[in-house]
Amino acid sequence: MSEEAPEVLRYRAAGGVIVRDGQVLVLRRPSRAEVRLPKGHVEPGEDDRAAALREMHEETGLDGLQIGPDLGEQRVTFARGGRLVERSERFFLCGVQPGSGQHEREAQFEPLWLPWDEALVALTYQAEREWVRRAWRMVEHGFPRQRPAAPVRVALSTGSLYTYGVARVFDLAARAGFEWVEVLIDRRWDTRQADYLRRAAERCGVRILVLHSPFDVDVPGWPSDGVGRLEHTVRLARQLSVETVVAHLPRRIGSLDLYWVAAGASRRLQLPLPRAGLDAYARFLTERLAAFEGELGVRVALENLPARRLLGLRYNAYRFNSVRQLARFRHLTLDTTHLGTWGLDPVRVYRQLRERIVHVHLSDYDGREHRRPGGGRLPLAELLQALARDRYTGTVSIEGDPAALDAEDESRCLAGLESALAFCQEHLTRE
Repeated sequence: MSEEAPEVLRYRAAGGVIVRDGQVLVLRRPSRAEVRLPKGHVEPGEDDRAAALREMHEETGLDGLQIGPDLGEQRVTFARGGRLVERSERFFLCGVQPGSGQHEREAQFEPLWLPWDEALVALTYQAEREWVRRAWRMVEHGFPRQRPAAPVRVALSTGSLYTYGVARVFDLAARAGFEWVEVLIDRRWDTRQADYLRRAAERCGVRILVLHSPFDVDVPGWPSDGVGRLEHTVRLARQLSVETVVAHLPRRIGSLDLYWVAAGASRRLQLPLPRAGLDAYARFLTERLAAFEGELGVRVALENLPARRLLGLRYNAYRFNSVRQLARFRHLTLDTTHLGTWGLDPVRVYRQLRERIVHVHLSDYDGREHRRPGGGRLPLAELLQALARDRYTGTVSIEGDPAALDAEDESRCLAGLESALAFCQEHLTRE
């Protein structure tokens, strides 16, 4: 059946972090009870740097502004008037020439100079606090001499190190150079309590980019059905201002697990048991998902899933788990290692589904799933290069496995995370 896609308003904005004598200029806007940085729309035909300078002049009234290094790009998604708004922001570090004057500013704003740490507390929006953090690091440590930052946001999935606690994964992500994390929700409360997640992310200096809906049915305090778990995840995403939720496809085949002991070791055999008809979760995805996304302003990106095996033969345990069937949905997560289990080329599948792909789970495959990027036989470098060429506006998460990342040794684990991030940055960077 045909479905109307939720209306999405997209636009670009540019602004700056203005610094003078160790203080940051913020703007108080009493009419909206907010404190923000100077920024505004990029007009047609205007470049980001020119737009940032114009907006800063208009909103602050300052003359003699000196626009400096590029602080990068962020994408902010929020709901307004019942529709989804997606804003791409670019900010610059700026100074003020000594002795500069002031002209008339926009009356709605009250300029306020604050020390770095007080500005971080005062600002209303998390994305703008991130701009101040970047500017502060740049002022303290100098402009980093490295390759240009990749325009695609790259996160570390906490599922990569599910044997660690969430705060420890956040800390390792920050130490490895990640700005973003994806949180895999599971039975542990610290994966799904908004206040805790917010504090842990702030403390470690990372931002939560994506939530992954739980695939366990026995999540304490949450519904056991697929629709209920997804609704709870989206509610949590809204609390955390997260724009994307990853969800699994419904099962078409269950399993009967047989256990026995042989040669002193426990063995398990999964016997597939077909399920008759569409369950409530499958009907929800086909009939209500698009409207659900539009109402709540969160993208639900359905993930392709791996092949299962019985006696060495592959079988498909999930509904809608083919390229043709996935194309019916508005938003998708492309999982590369899962494609590897089917013998499919991620670059080719990306080409077929690229209009719908908003998130990528990146890991390699060598007969085992979730290997570190570059540690298997999938053409992941070519995939990332294709994303860069296409000016892909979605997100990427590295989704490894504790064994593949040497979780038993933290120093080796950290080196593996740094290597995985460098792999992505190298191949996502636009020349």
